[in-house]
Amino acid sequence: MRKFFVEEKNEMIEFSDEDIKHLKVIRLLKIGKEIKCYNQNGSEILVKIINLNPFKAIKVEMISEGKNHEPYNITCYMGVIKKNFFELVVEKLNELNIYKIIPVYFKYSQRNYILNYDRLNKIASESSKQCNRFKKIIIEEPIDFQKMIEKIKDHDVSFFCFENETSSNNLSNTQIHSKNKDISFIVGSEGGFSDEELEELKKTTISVRLTKTILKSETAAIYAASNIIERYFNEK
Repeated sequence: MRKFFVEEKNEMIEFSDEDIKHLKVIRLLKIGKEIKCYNQNGSEILVKIINLNPFKAIKVEMISEGKNHEPYNITCYMGVIKKNFFELVVEKLNELNIYKIIPVYFKYSQRNYILNYDRLNKIASESSKQCNRFKKIIIEEPIDFQKMIEKIKDHDVSFFCFENETSSNNLSNTQIHSKNKDISFIVGSEGGFSDEELEELKKTTISVRLTKTILKSETAAIYAASNIIERYFNEK
């Protein structure tokens, strides 16, 4: 059965236009009808429809708190890439329950790539319904490289994915104390990193090579996220 993800605002419950249409199709769009939904905190709540034109709904009761549905405390600093590839990253990192994506314009990023946030959030919402995620991934506004360098200081540890890393560093053998649970990773855009960016990244983050082959940006983001979850959040 379809799950309804709603927002609690000023004692009222907000449904998306798409979900209101779906309620009508399945004949639940009736005054007094009570529906189980999930709010933005991942809690299951009972909602009652109190008006149809305009549509209004209120929370009747809290069924369960969403304490077990928290996303992994992982932030992806993702180079801005072509629209369809960036959308794929949003969809798949949302399925993997990653906490946040922060788009970054690196020196070699195409500045004419403009992100459509309405579409990205819709993709995240639909992905959440499909994968039973209760708090959809946060997608922040794009930042530049220097702003990213400042922000990564807030994390316990940060990796950057570099296909030309010559050491034995990879996500499987890098040793991090188990208490460090705020992790970030950085994936460049199609043009890669500039020499200046590489020099700065090597001072502040851990350089890792993901595979023996060179991965496309969107593949690197999904692969890195999967490995970080397995290595640092699913430890036996």
